[in-house]
Amino acid sequence: MAFISILILGIQLYALYSDGYGIIHEDEAIYYNGARLFAETNQPIANHCIAENVSKIGGYNWYGPFWNVYFGTFLKLIPLGKGILVANILASILVGICSVVLIPKKSVLFTILLLCSFPFTYHQFFLFPEPLILLLSIVNMVGLVKTINNPTKSALLLFSAFVIIQIPIRITSVFWLFGIIPLISKKNFFPISTYILTGFLSS
Repeated sequence: MAFISILILGIQLYALYSDGYGIIHEDEAIYYNGARLFAETNQPIANHCIAENVSKIGGYNWYGPFWNVYFGTFLKLIPLGKGILVANILASILVGICSVVLIPKKSVLFTILLLCSFPFTYHQFFLFPEPLILLLSIVNMVGLVKTINNPTKSALLLFSAFVIIQIPIRITSVFWLFGIIPLISKKNFFPISTYILTGFLSS
């Protein structure tokens, strides 16, 4: 684990100091230009879309306003246009830390496979938002396991609320609420059903 961590950190530092970085995917251009527009105007509006109409509410693209604000804030703070790369690398470092701290040691093989996965090793060096989504997924997974093991009212509420506030970040986050369906009983049918319904209405 230590060797993998040092290797990844070395690659991250090389990526930050390298001048050979460029956009190669159209989605990357959408994220970057949207972030740049926010950095320059403080408006999270769409700069362009792929074969789709801009939202009539707010003028957002398909990804919504969050990523323009999130990546745009890093572009404001980090010079030389490397704000998004820094944001993704920081999220990836947190992924590594959370994987080691939150995932039980008996699941070390799962942790190693996670850190060797395509979303972690590949996307942190591009302008895609997957590193932050992967970080939230790890927290969701750990939270869901703890909620299943101890399904108190407060645990159900906390997990559901954490998932619902992620919907503006990635709309498919709502499917994490399916994880609490097996906990439905006569005693907690109403609150669980309410959480799931609220999540899907929010999406």
